[in-house]
Amino acid sequence: MAIQGNADRLDLHAGNRSNGRVVNTRSNQQQEERPDPTLYVNVGLWVEFQDPDTGEMVEEFVSMPFGITPETMNRAKVPPSNGDPKRENYRKKMQIKNHILDQILGIGGQMNWGSAKYPKNLSVEIRKVGDPNLQNQLPAPDDTSMPVIKF
Repeated sequence: MAIQGNADRLDLHAGNRSNGRVVNTRSNQQQEERPDPTLYVNVGLWVEFQDPDTGEMVEEFVSMPFGITPETMNRAKVPPSNGDPKRENYRKKMQIKNHILDQILGIGGQMNWGSAKYPKNLSVEIRKVGDPNLQNQLPAPDDTSMPVIKF
């Protein structure tokens, strides 16, 4: 089976464009200009398709409609050390978050335009937050012919 990487990416991201720049539009933050993204981290599944030209089954990465744009992210704030073990754990987590971002940006900076890479050790977390007393407004998937996320 051949593997095809889908390097085509939608030019979609959080925020609005203003003179070719992304403007952060979160209500709790001041608007600030961000660089136009050239790098996307996409979440998706590997799906088998039959190549219409060759009849061969190929595996292709199919991502969610929107990607994560690391170039537009703020770095995590790392508090100063004060010797408290809980604070030190928090500091270390913030440093790791920044290191993940730096690694992704560094890898992206070395990639050729239009290419894609598929890291083996990045994980995706699906986290639900909010008030557990509120009614669940998320729709249940109902199309059983589509690929399934496995845990």
